[in-house]
Order: sequence, then structure tokens, then C-alpha cells
Amino acid sequence: MKKICVLTIVALSAIACCNQVKIEGAWGSLSPCPTKKMQGIVLGEGGVAKAINLKGVCFESWQKEGDLLILTGERIPCPKHLCVDSTATALADTLPSEPIAFTDTFTIQKLTADSLILVAPCEHVFKYVRLQCDKEKYCCGYKCCENCDKRDDCLYKGVCCE
Repeated sequence: MKKICVLTIVALSAIACCNQVKIEGAWGSLSPCPTKKMQGIVLGEGGVAKAINLKGVCFESWQKEGDLLILTGERIPCPKHLCVDSTATALADTLPSEPIAFTDTFTIQKLTADSLILVAPCEHVFKYVRLQCDKEKYCCGYKCCENCDKRDDCLYKGVCCE
């Protein structure tokens, strides 16, 4: 009887271990902006992170610690020549002109094979879906390509820069 219990526990542990969902991949959601472009993040192997259609944000790395996702990168100030009016230009004059390094920590509220929900310290909730690439189409605003692993412009498994 003890052997059966022990074997059952070992088998269930092995199944649970094998069924863990990996967070690596391309995650996106529709932008709240009028363009409605897909935006999000690529969590690549080896801790490399990249932004998808997030103006002014350049992710560099990521790590997962328990239920926390830690992202590091740089915020890139908006150049004055892109400002649409004098108020925005005046604001741009007060901002730093060099990139600003950051580290953001999010709580992973939900992680499934096709869904990722992150909660920021300010309680803002980010809901993402796993992005898949169809070789005949575009994926999250990026052109899909073949032999992606051999290209420098590859973001993640078939998702490449425009």
C-alpha cells in the first residue's frame, strides 16, 4: 500500500513538472491607441526581452522569480521634432535627453499556454495572449520570415522586425 502511495505521488509530481507552462515567447494585446496595433513583449530564451510596438520603451532582459516577472531596459525620450504642438515641445525640453534605465517588477497573476496576466505595483493589469506567427501573414506588426534563428532582426521564432 505504501509503495502504491509513493508511486502515485512520484507520478503526479512528474506530470506536474512536465506540464508547467513556459513563459518564454511573444505576448501581445491590442493597443488602446486609435491605431489598434498589437503591442507587447517578447520574452526570449536566455533572458533576452524585446518590446513589440511600444514607443519609447526598449526592453533588454527579463527574469522570473517565483510569481514575479522582472523586466529591465531603457525608456527613450521622445525627440522634440516628433512633438505635435508647443506644449509638447515645452514638456520635451524639461525631460532628460538620454535614455533612462529601469527595472519593473510585475506579479504574474495568470500563466497558461495562451494567456499571460501581469499586475504592476500600481495595480494596473496587463492582459496578453501568446502570439503565433503564420508564415503567410504578419504577426503583431512584424513581418514573419523563414530561417528566423539565422537572422539578426529576429525577435522570436518567426517574428521579425519590419
